[in-house]
Amino acid sequence: METKNLLLCGIGSCLALTPAKAETKAEQKPNVLFIIMDDMCDWAKFLGGNNQVQTPNLDRLAARGRVFTNAYTAVPLSNPSRTALMSGIQPFVTGVYNNTNEISSYPVANNSLFMPRHFHDNGYETIISGKIFHTKPSADVMKGMWDDMTNIDGGYGPFIKNQSLPKEFQEKWINYEMWTGPDTDFPDVRNSQKIINYLNQNHSKPFFAAMGFYRPHAPYTAPKRYFDMYDLNTIQLPETMPDDLNDIPAYAINNFLKDRTHIASLKSTGNCAQQLVRAYLACVSFTDDRIGMILNALDNSAYADNTWIVLIGDNGFHHTEKDHWGKSTLWREACHVPFVIVPPKSMTSFQPGVCSRTVNLIDIYPTLIDLCNLPSVENQLAGTDIAPLFQNPETKWDKPSVSTFLPGNFVVHLNQWNFIKYANNSYELYNTETDENEFFNLAGKPEYKYMVDSLAKFLPTEWYVAPEPEKVESISEEISTPAWEAEVKRLNPSYARPAIGTAFANINSTEPYFDKYMLKGAIVSTAGTPNCVLAGFTHENATSVLSFRLSNDSAGYFEFPPMYNAGMLTLHVRSGAPNQKGYISVQKFDDEDWTTLAYLSTKKQTDFSATSIDEIITYPINIDEEVKLRIQGGNKYTQIFRVDITPYGVSGLQNIQQDNSYVYGRTLKIGAPCRISLYNTLGIKVFEKYVEDEILLPQSIGSGFFLLKTNMGVRKILLK
Repeated sequence: METKNLLLCGIGSCLALTPAKAETKAEQKPNVLFIIMDDMCDWAKFLGGNNQVQTPNLDRLAARGRVFTNAYTAVPLSNPSRTALMSGIQPFVTGVYNNTNEISSYPVANNSLFMPRHFHDNGYETIISGKIFHTKPSADVMKGMWDDMTNIDGGYGPFIKNQSLPKEFQEKWINYEMWTGPDTDFPDVRNSQKIINYLNQNHSKPFFAAMGFYRPHAPYTAPKRYFDMYDLNTIQLPETMPDDLNDIPAYAINNFLKDRTHIASLKSTGNCAQQLVRAYLACVSFTDDRIGMILNALDNSAYADNTWIVLIGDNGFHHTEKDHWGKSTLWREACHVPFVIVPPKSMTSFQPGVCSRTVNLIDIYPTLIDLCNLPSVENQLAGTDIAPLFQNPETKWDKPSVSTFLPGNFVVHLNQWNFIKYANNSYELYNTETDENEFFNLAGKPEYKYMVDSLAKFLPTEWYVAPEPEKVESISEEISTPAWEAEVKRLNPSYARPAIGTAFANINSTEPYFDKYMLKGAIVSTAGTPNCVLAGFTHENATSVLSFRLSNDSAGYFEFPPMYNAGMLTLHVRSGAPNQKGYISVQKFDDEDWTTLAYLSTKKQTDFSATSIDEIITYPINIDEEVKLRIQGGNKYTQIFRVDITPYGVSGLQNIQQDNSYVYGRTLKIGAPCRISLYNTLGIKVFEKYVEDEILLPQSIGSGFFLLKTNMGVRKILLK
């Protein structure tokens, strides 16, 4: 909106209006500044969750608004929590329960009217910066929702470079480092600067500006000065009780506290737990500082008198309470979140303060509709308009909050009571007024049966249960087959086999191919056949070969179904870059996100002729437990012709981490006795022999690159 010579008639203030902008306050639409922090529990000074934390900017924001001290997330996990609050639909309706549930693959969620889209459709400019969604709706839905998607995402980095914890505790996520590089190494700095810049500009339309911080989510890297705010010697761990788990159902312990032994060890090893708590506090203060900069920009802008601010955390967090580090439980630590609504400065009659009534983040959508006077959304929103509580925190209120994690598990919050019911019908009851830490489960006491029965009436009676993804023992897929082409056609009705040298781009990335593979990339056709003549490895068509192409921006992927375990990965690939080497990565999904296991280098395209064998890349995954894997694109276009993943142990890996055979000169040394086979670049077998330890390869087979096959897999070697 224009900022010159405006007159905004508010309570106790009056500014001059130009004739061109002579709209009344009633006609003027308020702006919205929406701020979400990742994994931000109630450890803010104004909430009292941890009296060590330093959050001066969050505190001054809270002092201006309505602080909902009894606020809960719909799901104690990022992806389903954000999906619920942005759609206004409960996860047990959409089916988005976990971080692995891509929004775009769940029609009820993907096809809903998301909150930013509703603002967009009612005349607002919508901008996003940072992490608002965890997984995203489909590309067309995102495009229709946001006017500006620059600076979207950014990632959780920078990641740990210098380890501080003992080796047994060195993990990607539960770890920390005092960062000495520039602040701009952090996406949160770059993303928040976008919002600051936006607030310093003139806008002709009202705006909905969404800022998503990655911190205080792990890895706990933050600029060193924020660590220096906390003396490690004075760090206190949260209060715990030695026998806290004794009255908890076995179902809860076995399903939600699988890391309890590890965390108990962490607590008993030196000051490791204190180091991590300090690191989390440093990340909170780092984020607090950036939020302060945004608030300063808003206060100094033309929009301060007409902008609502909403600040939340997406879920709570355990810091060793109940022997757990993380979220994904139904106890208060994982579900209790910051939730503050701050009115425009023009509302001078507003009396800031706290509201202890029970609310849920899913209430945000209907509340902002009311506060911004937008049309109602029919037959979608599960939340309650809490604008009456904003106006009067003492309003009579008997509405509960329901949170869920995974199908059939729920917690009902109402006033001081938390009632948890699990999928196997075991349950817990806590009175947080007298037992804020939820040490004493009252569910089995006869005198509290009335409360169990009363709260149980609020439990959902139906919920979405998606079919369990089918686990597989191994993977063996050749892309250039009629079966794959038919499947591509099924999911992409406009597909036609591309001419040689061209691609069918942007294939359907919302539905699984063969009900198990998720793809994002393109199908390309290549002249000639880069063949490998090993049995079962010859590509289908000798004239042209189809392959799946990963793009050169790390956005593409080939995602596999869950596997019981995984041994050796073998890829047949070609780089699309003529004169430069590239890389792709193999990743596994953990509880939070995709973790890179290895970067796999690819040769430049000109290293191969049309009749050369493929570049064959092998990598020993060697994981003897259930695992979900994918191949992600890197810095160059890469074509994948074939992918194979053996079961753990079948490739001969056992506990060997890699193939330790090597060549020096013409001598091949192997790690264990086996039969070896050598193939030249035309795919012709030129040598085969059982080798005990090492062998001098004969001059008669020539020099150059060869394909070596052993019981460890297949790899390239160079003979001189």
